[in-house]
Amino acid sequence: MASDPAELSRWAEQLDQIEAAFADDFGDYEASGSKSLARFVVSLYTRLTDTLRLISRELHKADTEKENTLFDRGVGMLKRFYDYIRENSEYLITDRKFLYKLRDSVLDLAGQPWISFRIDIRNHIRKMNVLTGDLEPPVQSAWDGDDLIYHKRFQRVYEKFIGLDEAARNTDEDCWRLMFRSQQCLIEAFGGLRIPLAVIKLQAYDLFDEKKRPTYIDFSCTSDEFLYGHLGRPGVLDLREKLGGPINEDQKATMERAKRPESHSLPQRRRPASPSRAEPPAQKRARTDPGYKMTMEDVDADIRDIYSDAVFMNIHERPSLDTLVTPTTENRAETLASYQDELTKRIRLYRRLYFSPEFPPRAQALRDELLHQMDEEIPLLRAEAKAASASKASAKLKEARLAVYALKFLRTLHMHLLLSSTPRVPDERLRQALIDRLSDWILYEQVWNAADAKARAATRTTTAKKTWFGGFINARNTNIEKWTDLQTQMRDAPFAAQEEEVEEEVVQAEEEEEVEEEPQQQPEQPKKTKESPFRIVTRLRGVYLLPRKPGRTVYYNERLELQHEDRRRALAKERALGPPLGGGSWVNETQWKWENERNDRIVKNFAKRGPPDFDQLSDETVFDRLVYMIVITHWRYVQGMELISTKAV
Repeated sequence: MASDPAELSRWAEQLDQIEAAFADDFGDYEASGSKSLARFVVSLYTRLTDTLRLISRELHKADTEKENTLFDRGVGMLKRFYDYIRENSEYLITDRKFLYKLRDSVLDLAGQPWISFRIDIRNHIRKMNVLTGDLEPPVQSAWDGDDLIYHKRFQRVYEKFIGLDEAARNTDEDCWRLMFRSQQCLIEAFGGLRIPLAVIKLQAYDLFDEKKRPTYIDFSCTSDEFLYGHLGRPGVLDLREKLGGPINEDQKATMERAKRPESHSLPQRRRPASPSRAEPPAQKRARTDPGYKMTMEDVDADIRDIYSDAVFMNIHERPSLDTLVTPTTENRAETLASYQDELTKRIRLYRRLYFSPEFPPRAQALRDELLHQMDEEIPLLRAEAKAASASKASAKLKEARLAVYALKFLRTLHMHLLLSSTPRVPDERLRQALIDRLSDWILYEQVWNAADAKARAATRTTTAKKTWFGGFINARNTNIEKWTDLQTQMRDAPFAAQEEEVEEEVVQAEEEEEVEEEPQQQPEQPKKTKESPFRIVTRLRGVYLLPRKPGRTVYYNERLELQHEDRRRALAKERALGPPLGGGSWVNETQWKWENERNDRIVKNFAKRGPPDFDQLSDETVFDRLVYMIVITHWRYVQGMELISTKAV
């Protein structure tokens, strides 16, 4: 049934008014009651998205030709708004409220379900996000002297965050929910300060490495370490500097001294090295000569590079090229944005089928089994990519790009397992893996070139666009030629193991060098447990938790209900089939025991509510309140690090 004629007329009138404003170049903003042209533009943009939302509710009905016509007309205006804001941005951002009001409107639009109706709406949102990010002033603009500028919106978020302290902490589910709500408050807080992108700077902190995590997580706020850092670990002043706050010269000098071991004010007693390990362990490295070599840091850089293409785990920035051993050519942002959903699906698929690189398998038997499976999967992916890239159809070329992206990720996981194997794999196998990796990287560049070559050859492609495509193609051809030569050198050169470059990586905590301090000054660290099947190490910095799907359970404690269900099913299975061969039980008691113990550990950690003396943290200034939110949120992340492996992306 078609919409009410009065509603159709009202929607058409709204669009006519916006059209008239464009025709008048938004010159009648005073007559509309707006205080400035910038706010008039935002109000009309919001009115347009609201009108589209109302129209979209009717599109599922029959006989909606008029509604579709109005919807298409409104979607066309989105591009006009983008073009107008981009061309007049210099003037518009002089209104201090323009940018954050526009960003709120874009965020509201991005959360609407009807944006999936048209791909050009999603492209508009992506472009508007990029535009607002480019227009965002530097973080220094959020400061007024020694403090951040006060905003009521930030204060409301801060009060909401304080209210989270009363949240339940009875189960691991409660703790994860508290971590997620803390994260959302922190993101809203930066938005309230009108520097929303500054929250990304917090990802520079490696929260899960005890030797790198910020000192405010486990040192008292009354200590110098909390403020200045300790043995290379950053403190609150480092955080202040990252957020654009002023730091005087004395503070900088003290921070620099805190980075050096000799800055430690307490006497250090080091355990003597054993005779068999007089030197600190070098990192495990695969090397060939001639050729190239890789370390675990190189693998981690590859993973971050792959994640950044899909904006996976909220990783936007590609690693610097000097951290990548064989960097592939950076692809067009528009193409990656349109592929983002498919790229993310591929990452999640292989993380589920094999392992998450942030939490790799610890048992060598499992590593060997996964390597065997990957050795069978990689040739299939290569064949899929080559077959699809041979076609001229756009859909096939897209399949080929997705296949080589998955191949790149799978090969990186493969290298991760090889380099972490104990005992280490034979040198010749490592060398062959490096050669095969080059083949995959070459194929990756070739497939992306095939699609760009088709786009460049299209009759409608302008000369400027052809030159633009040619730049990508030439850069990839340079990589292909270089890597092909490198492969030839590695294949032709006689193999000689470089044993002095390959050392066992020590993973066990008892084999690492220890630094003992006075008991009263030793910061409290989360305990490592042998029962955990995860290696609690996250080399990829930053945490971004995704909300869980609602309605998964109606029970107070889902974990206990699942255990109860598992036991009832096992009992029914035993009655029907008898006990499993070789004895034992159909119930996975080992898993349930570990989950129960994990729950007890996490609940016990969260019961402390914060780091030492957290209740003495100052709240006098805006920056003090932001620090409180960051300290408590990061502390909660560290206490719940075991949950992040199972609840995160």
